[in-house]
Amino acid sequence: MVPLLMKSKPPHPASKKEAVFRAAKSVFIRSGFAGASMDEIARTAGATKATVYAHAKSKEELFRFTVREAVKLAAAKIWAPDQAVPKDQALDRFLARFVEISCWQGAVSLQRTVIAAQAEFPDTAELIYTEVFVPARTVLSNYLAGIGV
Repeated sequence: MVPLLMKSKPPHPASKKEAVFRAAKSVFIRSGFAGASMDEIARTAGATKATVYAHAKSKEELFRFTVREAVKLAAAKIWAPDQAVPKDQALDRFLARFVEISCWQGAVSLQRTVIAAQAEFPDTAELIYTEVFVPARTVLSNYLAGIGV
């Protein structure tokens, strides 16, 4: 099976804003929240520091936004098992997809960054749990109830 989330090279950012947020994610993952700087984010984005501040008022705001966007992306990739295929295949597909999303290197790296910043940003870890893991559990529970399990 070819991983669906892994691509050889990310597409070119469509805007400076997208470039800033991609750079922020990369820098936060590489340096952690404490080690990241707005200067480094600007350099990585190929933008000025003023451009970075035009999209986020602070490093804290940029960190929270970066985590929220990553959570939205992960949550959008979770879908209900297909009722039209045999139960074992549907569950295999759902679980394989969930494991792929959860274990993808980018997701794992960001989760580590969030865990390391837990003391300063307890809301980000809660966001990952409530917006990714709880919905996945709900989707799976609803599917199992629908098939009489």
